[in-house]
Amino acid sequence: VGSVNFSPGGFAAEYGDKLASALDVTYKKPTAFGGSVEVGLLNESAHVEGVSKNGQLSFLSAFRYRKNGNVLRSLDEQGEYAPRFADFQTLLSYKINSSTSLDAFFILSSNKYQFTPQSRRTELGSFQVPLQFTVNFDGKESSTFNSGLAALQLTKQVNNNNSLKFSLSSFITEEKESFDIIGQYSLDEVQKELGADDFGEVVANYATGGFLNHARNRIYAQVYTANVKWFSQIGKHYVKAGAEARFEDVVDRLSEWVYLDSADFAVPRTQPDAIILSDLIKANNVYQAQRYSAFIQDTYKWNFSETKRMQVTAGLRGYHHTYTNEFLVSPRVAIAYTPTWRKQVNDSTVIKKEITFRLAGGSYNQAPFYRELRDYGNLLNPNMVSQKSWQISAGIDYNLFIWGRPFKLIAETYYKHLFDVTPYKLENIRVKYFGNNNATARAFGADFKLHGEFIPGTESWFTLSTLSIEENISNDEYTIYYNANGKRINALSADQTVADSSVVQVGNIPRPNDQRINAGLFLRDEMFDNPDFKVQLSFIYGTGLPYGPPSADRYRDTLRTPAYRRVDIGFSYDIVREGKPGKGLFSKFKTAALYLEVFNLLDIRNTVNYQWIKDVNNIQFPVPNYLTGRRLNLKLRVTF
Repeated sequence: VGSVNFSPGGFAAEYGDKLASALDVTYKKPTAFGGSVEVGLLNESAHVEGVSKNGQLSFLSAFRYRKNGNVLRSLDEQGEYAPRFADFQTLLSYKINSSTSLDAFFILSSNKYQFTPQSRRTELGSFQVPLQFTVNFDGKESSTFNSGLAALQLTKQVNNNNSLKFSLSSFITEEKESFDIIGQYSLDEVQKELGADDFGEVVANYATGGFLNHARNRIYAQVYTANVKWFSQIGKHYVKAGAEARFEDVVDRLSEWVYLDSADFAVPRTQPDAIILSDLIKANNVYQAQRYSAFIQDTYKWNFSETKRMQVTAGLRGYHHTYTNEFLVSPRVAIAYTPTWRKQVNDSTVIKKEITFRLAGGSYNQAPFYRELRDYGNLLNPNMVSQKSWQISAGIDYNLFIWGRPFKLIAETYYKHLFDVTPYKLENIRVKYFGNNNATARAFGADFKLHGEFIPGTESWFTLSTLSIEENISNDEYTIYYNANGKRINALSADQTVADSSVVQVGNIPRPNDQRINAGLFLRDEMFDNPDFKVQLSFIYGTGLPYGPPSADRYRDTLRTPAYRRVDIGFSYDIVREGKPGKGLFSKFKTAALYLEVFNLLDIRNTVNYQWIKDVNNIQFPVPNYLTGRRLNLKLRVTF
């Protein structure tokens, strides 16, 4: 990678039609032959790059392979884990002549999940009421996710001030989910009183039952894209313009259901003599659509003086989506102002402080892709439209000196007003959309990053982010029923006769990605008397995310997971580095280093989501699913 630029909002017209953020990754151009190899307990990777003698042909290729069986064995759910992830990518560049070049880019990715669960035991509850959730499993999961991308780009330098780019790309993905998992579970209270004769034994049972999860799902998608871009330097104006056509084709076959049994009763007990399947999904969906888009933007620069300059970028973007039958136009503008201060410290030292103030905003629209079109029953909604927003962002980039050492502060805040929003929720690791544009939303956030030499001679950083995003779904009110005693009626109420009711207007509720605080600190240091030994330490903290029971009632998703906390530490030893040549086998490498990494050093049990179980009265209990515990990794990395 040559450079990475990220914007949480207010990005330029050239970056497409989306609501959230823009990530711009530019690959580097190789200048000589070289590469790297990394071998460890958790993963292997390698890359190689080079250029021909005449400089016309260059290549950049990489391969990664990872198997997470050792990592996943620290989960509460015990069994035979055999996941395999591999991907390969290559970028080939050929300079046809002094003004024309051709680039070819390919990515292949194969992810396979093989899992045979055996048992699970999770401790939950409180100090006063300690609970234990145990499950015995039978069955197996075997799922595959394969994808490929191929792209060709022709670049033509028309003259000194004008250039053109033509590109064609094809993206193909195939996903198969196949599992039959049987489980027999028990939710019990255990004795935790120290000194008790029955310490650690079950003293009460809250729920007993079983389940059978079945799925045979397959989705196959193809996306073909053709675009052209024009770049022109006209005086102080730098103009970009482009047009794109995109063709989408998806075939989806869904067959999935869950059978629940609680204390020998099928759940729910609405028909005693019938077998009722929960979360029954049967669908055969075919989706075809085309998108046509175009943009133009102009960047104008002023240099008021040697220490003051300004840049304004204004653009206009339009697109037509055949499925929603919309034609939308998005105006966008961004302003950057950069003053520079110089402070004379002594006769020979001048400290230069440069700060850039940024302000941007505009209209942003996002046409739905296939998954957003599926409603909660997984049928396509033909009346969907694009999600839309107005956004404004402001930020600074500040190059400064602290403790006499260089630092850079990046800060950005943004506000987004969204409408025609499609609600969604997270169930396990799946994103389930509701297939309707029946919500409005608002998002406010801020991101701060300070990086530099916290410890002299080493690069470290601190980040702090905040996000508040809420939505208001239309017609999502619900009714509460009361009996004659004024008690709210639920599944356990002895008196189920309705005597009164009230309608609750829900209002704003947090979206699933509403994380109020996220902070991270990364520190790197080296031994004072031996720079070959280095240590790096990272801290991560994030407040809890909203969640709720698996149902179509979004207003119930207002519970919060516990905060995420994690500490990682790593040690490294430079076998070969600049100024320290290698010996023997390592004499052929530019650098070589050995790493020992400890992930989740404090062995904190972080909650990722919840498994919901039901008792015979159809009352649900959330059981936390935890992320992995402490793990070790040993790896060797060399470059040549």
